[in-house]
Amino acid sequence: MLFAVDIDGTIAESGRDQFALIRYMNRVLGIGLSEERMRQLRFCKRPLSAEIRREMETSEQEREKWQAYFSRFTFEGCPEVESWLAESDANQARYKEVERASQDDPELQAAKVPIMGAVEAMQQLARVGRLIYISLRNPVTLDVTRDWLARHGFPSAEHTFCCGEFCHLKYMRAYEYAAPDERIILIDDYAREMMRCFRKLGQVELSIARSLLPRLSFVAYGAVPVDPIPEKLERFPVARILTWDSEQFRRWYREVSHELVQSPLQ
Repeated sequence: MLFAVDIDGTIAESGRDQFALIRYMNRVLGIGLSEERMRQLRFCKRPLSAEIRREMETSEQEREKWQAYFSRFTFEGCPEVESWLAESDANQARYKEVERASQDDPELQAAKVPIMGAVEAMQQLARVGRLIYISLRNPVTLDVTRDWLARHGFPSAEHTFCCGEFCHLKYMRAYEYAAPDERIILIDDYAREMMRCFRKLGQVELSIARSLLPRLSFVAYGAVPVDPIPEKLERFPVARILTWDSEQFRRWYREVSHELVQSPLQ
């Protein structure tokens, strides 16, 4: 069995001190926040989850609470950044562009930390199967990425692939690395987007898509998978794991381990 694991948001995060990312965004976008102001903020998406969206839509009190939180504590939600974004569509497009590019900044990559329990979880997976890391990071950051994984104790750090902006290349790298008929489990904090991207793979490499379809499954990691998987994507088996250091992961791991013992297709 081959475990193909995403990096950013799945096993790596900016950590509790997110100043490096906030400083990068502030500098590149030219927003002009002071260092003191930047240190008051966290970098996170708005809204944080489907539950928060529902709370904001159904309760005026909850909406006010979360809006106050965003404006006080988050970079994207603070009044200075909100005002800058509201100036033009070009600013909004630029924000997304810079946010995406930040993933490939060597300083920010080096400042990231493993998500709690991720190293131990990957070590466990490496005991029952083979492990590779597939990321949408720029290929020029491959050495930095491998060094970071090795430095933090992740197994099989040398088996890392950076696919740039093309998510269907994650499937390609997994296919190329896997043995014929080997089962593949893709582990990603944006598993739903990866499932949607399978259609792109079918358009460019139909034979590979057909080969992968019966032996591919997903683990949707983190808070994003709270939303239900759309029916049209239910062709794939999907497990959900909110955190690595949870009974939820341990239960899934036991199931996978038992399955490997029982099944000749590994």
